[in-house]
Amino acid sequence: MKLSGEYRLATKPDAIKRYFENPDLFKRCLPGCSAIETLHPGNYLATVTRINGTMEETQYLFKYTPGEDKNAFTMSWRGTDSSNLMSHGEHQIRLLQNGKTTILAHHSSVELTKRGKECAIDPGKIMTPLTHLFENIVDQLKNDPDKTDVKDEGLLAKAEDAVVEMEHEAEEAAATGFLGGVQMWGWIAFGILILVLIFVFE
Repeated sequence: MKLSGEYRLATKPDAIKRYFENPDLFKRCLPGCSAIETLHPGNYLATVTRINGTMEETQYLFKYTPGEDKNAFTMSWRGTDSSNLMSHGEHQIRLLQNGKTTILAHHSSVELTKRGKECAIDPGKIMTPLTHLFENIVDQLKNDPDKTDVKDEGLLAKAEDAVVEMEHEAEEAAATGFLGGVQMWGWIAFGILILVLIFVFE
């Protein structure tokens, strides 16, 4: 069984990759995951809820494998229990930066166990966790505080630079007595500051 998809995200490739490289971040996005253990770098043992509709849990081994270039990698997985419906599978992922956005493209595949094939379970029920993994990553990135902080710092730096430059110009103009001297230029500077802040934080 195979599934492909694309997502366009307003972030850099490295911000997306860390959700696969960092086991704690990966746990947040992996559907039904209650615990994750790092066996060694890039290899995790995840405890997840079975997809058979019960509240039983099982475990899968996940492996992160870098690709030929830094923005391509594979996340493969296999079950540890023969009673699982899914035997193994993988997500082949490529991140394509396009200006200020990144396209996350994935090609996913799943192999069922003998029991999984005999159960004739709805294919949509099997593919749903795969889709939800990427949807959860997208949601996490939209609310990523690290990304927001970086953006805010950049905006504040722009505002601070504009204010300093404006203060220097006002001081020079006030010294010449142009437009009423220091007091008038104080009010002009204050008005320009408000306009700058509105423009920067718009």
